[in-house]
Amino acid sequence: MDNSTTTFVVSLVIAFIFLRWFISTGDASQSVQPATPTPTTSTPVAKRTVKPIKREVTNDMVEIVQSILPKIPESEIRASLQKSGSVEVTVDELMLAEKNKTKTSFNFQDEKEFMILQSREAYLRKHKN
Repeated sequence: MDNSTTTFVVSLVIAFIFLRWFISTGDASQSVQPATPTPTTSTPVAKRTVKPIKREVTNDMVEIVQSILPKIPESEIRASLQKSGSVEVTVDELMLAEKNKTKTSFNFQDEKEFMILQSREAYLRKHKN
């Protein structure tokens, strides 16, 4: 190997060692805790028994949830964030609530009107002549 190749390889090794040292000391010096401790297994939101760490709800947190779920009112988002303390849990809960709401929002009066409209259209098609 010529001199420039040796210098390049040594530089790469030194840079790698420096970066590993820098990354490992950066993680140890941070004292930020996650909003919710991650369970060892993946469980649905409703079955989690780990209590989240309560923290102040910021406007950034509300904006993140609003960008994902634009139809949900800000007051409902803020209340859910205050309860859970986590954007991820809030999005999961609100999506689940929205899914359940759409299943039950079709009430009997709407269904009756829909059936009458269908029957009327079928009758008019049949007796068009």
